[in-house]
Amino acid sequence: MLYYYRYRKASLSLSLQAIGQQLQQFGLMIAALFQVYLLGFIAILFMGIGKIVESDNPVAQVQIAWGLLAAQSFILFVFRDAVLDKAHRSYHHTILHRTIHQKVADGLSVLVVHPLLLMTLILCYSIGIEKITQAWHLLFFAVTQFFVALCFIYRPLGTSIGLLITAIISFAVVEITWYLIAVNLIVFGCAALLPRKVTLSVMVKGLTTFWLSFAYNHYFVLLWRIVMSVLVLWFGAILSAERPDLMANYVPGLVTLNLLWWSSLAIDLKPEVYDRTAYWLSIDKLQSAKQSIWIIVLTAAVCFSVPVYMLLGLSAVSLLPYAFLPLLVLSALKSPQLLAMTWLSTLVLSYTAYVLL
Repeated sequence: MLYYYRYRKASLSLSLQAIGQQLQQFGLMIAALFQVYLLGFIAILFMGIGKIVESDNPVAQVQIAWGLLAAQSFILFVFRDAVLDKAHRSYHHTILHRTIHQKVADGLSVLVVHPLLLMTLILCYSIGIEKITQAWHLLFFAVTQFFVALCFIYRPLGTSIGLLITAIISFAVVEITWYLIAVNLIVFGCAALLPRKVTLSVMVKGLTTFWLSFAYNHYFVLLWRIVMSVLVLWFGAILSAERPDLMANYVPGLVTLNLLWWSSLAIDLKPEVYDRTAYWLSIDKLQSAKQSIWIIVLTAAVCFSVPVYMLLGLSAVSLLPYAFLPLLVLSALKSPQLLAMTWLSTLVLSYTAYVLL
């Protein structure tokens, strides 16, 4: 069956190349976000994974574990079709005699696109075989990562609901071992019992129902932004617990990140209006449709940034990023590259004002 594994390897490689090409339009934004801070970002992730092993705060251990599992689900959502070779999966039975090879190939593909699991395994290896028995929490977490990843690949809806439930119980369970056991049981139960998807019908009768229909049919454009906003808040909670003396320093950066996620929503909403000008003109709603983009983006950006202020505190200077929000939305409507430059300028100016004032 080596020919099947060679096929899956080639298919995964081509799918990852296609995903990379789709992300090229955000090239400058990605460069701005990750090339400058990449090493620091990786170091923070390793520190976060290390906290699962060594931490004086059991609550932080549980919260970090959940945050990493939520982050991995977002990553896997992007690569899910590539991992499953969804475009050609219905033809796999023509070259397979047993489905076990398909499942093994799926598992190997998950390892390729799962950087957080690879980082956990690297940390396990760095600890050494002699000492890893003393850090078995880390091994258990790696197993949980892989198990939850497989559940998400096959049953994303049930697994996502399971993760939401485990987020709630993270406030009640403060021992990492019992929490990881609960995560595995709840995620497996939700993935096995809940349906693969829920089908709804939204009758479009106006702007409100049009955008509701858009949200239902293109829910990922909202889902990944919600996940990133939650992770920003989670990151702020961890930082405030570790360094409460520097809480005010984090606010401008965290708020600016949330403004980036939500101002970029205008990029996804723009084609729904500007590429359908004739339709909106025919019902005399073109101007209202254009205005609705601003209303949706501004409302979402503000609503998902307020929790950061509630958690870390509010000051006049920390509100400065909001002054640039209209400019961010306008830049997003022009081009992703302009949004990236505007966002970097917003970040620099916000921290400059924070230092000076």
